[in-house]
Amino acid sequence: MFFDRLHLALRKLLDFDLVDENMIGDGLLSRYRYLVVAGAERMNRETIGKISAWVEGGGALLNINCLIADLQENATLWQELIGFTSETDRHYGVMDQVILRPEILPRYGKLMPLWATASYGPLAADCMPLLGMRCSWYESVAEYSRLAWQRKVGKGAVLSYFGLIDPRSGHGGWATSDVAALAFLADVLEHAPELGLPEAPTTLRPEMDGLCLSQFEDGLLAMNLADVPLAVAFGGRTIIVQPEDIIALG
Repeated sequence: MFFDRLHLALRKLLDFDLVDENMIGDGLLSRYRYLVVAGAERMNRETIGKISAWVEGGGALLNINCLIADLQENATLWQELIGFTSETDRHYGVMDQVILRPEILPRYGKLMPLWATASYGPLAADCMPLLGMRCSWYESVAEYSRLAWQRKVGKGAVLSYFGLIDPRSGHGGWATSDVAALAFLADVLEHAPELGLPEAPTTLRPEMDGLCLSQFEDGLLAMNLADVPLAVAFGGRTIIVQPEDIIALG
């Protein structure tokens, strides 16, 4: 994971490790099923190649609002990985988001209406759209321009998300929100089997209610950061974790 503001909020959803380009270069991605990239603009060409090979081998890249160029300002490698073609264009404007796979994105659907300021298309034929757009002056573009999509790459997959505008964030129509991105990630990970993705992390907590899970070699820990008791299902049992308490689940 490349560090970004979103990563601070992501701890509500699941536990994670941070990796940098040196660690990726040393082959550390082989330990992981998922890689979240958010807030990155530049990356060594070799690192992009390592990520691409890892995806080909079965990894799942979750690309959050990133169009990454290498240090020579060439964005071709990343764009091809996420599903761009020579005909793909960026379409600007404040636009309504449209959920194209509501059965995959139920939590995201509860946040609607949501906006975006840019969409992308047409995409490669092997891209499965998840979020589209709608606006009166882009009616024809709305047929093929997307805000989120999945692309199968070898044994793995890339999911890209560019729907960060939330009109209810309290900071005006152009403000970005981590809430929408977190809901998207929660839905994607919770529906990993339907999307053909690797098994979701054991620390996934899609409720994001203040109960944080941490995976260790000898078991799972649950930490309740809320001020009310919270329940967690584990090993066929329902366990209650008291406020500000930490317990071992096994």
